[in-house]
Amino acid sequence: MLILCGSLIFPYTGVAQISPVSDLQNLDYLNSDVVKAYAIIQATSSWKAILDSGATLHDVRIGIIDTGIDAHHPEFAGISGVGVVNLGATPLSSRKDSDIHGHGTKVAGIIGANNMSVESSPLYSPQMNGLLAGVLQNNQYQLEISTATGVHELLFEKAKDIFMQSRVLQLPVVNMSFGYVRRVSLSAEQQEIIGGQLGEGFFQTATGFLSQILQGSPGTLFVVSAGNEHMETVNLAPANLGLLSNVMTIGATTLEDARRESGNFGPHVSLSAPGENVYAPSLYTAPLDSTDYDAHFSGTSASAPMVTGVAGLLLAVNPALTPSALKTILTKEANTDPVTTDSDKPIGRRLNAYKAVCDSAVLNCPPPVSSITLRGTITLHPDYGTIPSGSTISLIALGEEGVSHITIAPILPDGTYLFTPTPGTYLLHVNIFIPYCMEGEREVTLSAGEARVEDVELQECPVPV
Repeated sequence: MLILCGSLIFPYTGVAQISPVSDLQNLDYLNSDVVKAYAIIQATSSWKAILDSGATLHDVRIGIIDTGIDAHHPEFAGISGVGVVNLGATPLSSRKDSDIHGHGTKVAGIIGANNMSVESSPLYSPQMNGLLAGVLQNNQYQLEISTATGVHELLFEKAKDIFMQSRVLQLPVVNMSFGYVRRVSLSAEQQEIIGGQLGEGFFQTATGFLSQILQGSPGTLFVVSAGNEHMETVNLAPANLGLLSNVMTIGATTLEDARRESGNFGPHVSLSAPGENVYAPSLYTAPLDSTDYDAHFSGTSASAPMVTGVAGLLLAVNPALTPSALKTILTKEANTDPVTTDSDKPIGRRLNAYKAVCDSAVLNCPPPVSSITLRGTITLHPDYGTIPSGSTISLIALGEEGVSHITIAPILPDGTYLFTPTPGTYLLHVNIFIPYCMEGEREVTLSAGEARVEDVELQECPVPV
């Protein structure tokens, strides 16, 4: 059962200390636990890498086959005409969510909720932004929703027409956070509570039909949820098609990078992504507040759209990538992170958005540098003599939320100092109290290689009592 966010999780009402560029950064500032799933895949870092690269970004179109979307939610409808998400040819019947928990709305939000509250709403609003909106304007991406309305309809001509004629099957990436399970694989208890069950004959028919449809759309990457029945994905369709070159079956991890206990597994699983407490928009009731969001969306239905969103980012940079190329980039070991799971329950490695966008076929980012050398010189005015023995210099890291850490190094007898920090923006601060009070500071941005900082200008300050 999906749990809606029904309590106020943003109690802070003080003066803003940052200028966020995305709604997720705003949420992170208010309560980092809320966006931990996005932080794990380094979503913000992937956006920064794309924007800093200066790459020309291309329009992206994403298909979603789910329970529909609450098109009236401000995350898609915008506010006062600002932030309207392009839903393309999504039919009216799919512009409402048939699931009482807003399943399709949550999936669509992870992929493409707008990024507008930092411009038009109070800083402390509960709004978020989907993965696409971290770099693309609302008119640069399109979400097209098609509704999969039930198990039995899938087996009749009407449902086949929905799949075969739907425009979403002509789009570069299609998210499918649903599945049909082989009834005989379920325990008696599971059969009482799990939907989407098919008898053996119907299951084989559904698998064959879906295989025909997916293989018949070679220009589309289908991102499929693995399911949450704690079983092999061979027992679910279309999750059992994950070995096809244009299909990715996605498993779920915890916020500690372990396999989510209920998540399905097996050799068909291509990749995993956080499937625990993923923040997403839910069904909307005015006025907008935290009850219109779910801070606990969990399961592989939440994992799959994270992968879909990152696939969209890759296409925004390089629209020539084929489905098989996207799958390779998203799953290669160098672009992913390890997952803790039993050897007989594989779920692939875990999605890393930053590493994926930095792939040589996308941004081709320079290799990361673990540390650099920072050398500098401190010189006192002759009237003050020499630098006292034991004096120190501080290297203060400046993050978006202020100071993140402080490193102290001694000032050597010749007036020099040495740091080996990780790249970033720092504030060099000197404060010498003995025998005179002298202080000074300067901001430096450190990148790869050795950096030398000239004298920090020191000025006289009051001697402490």
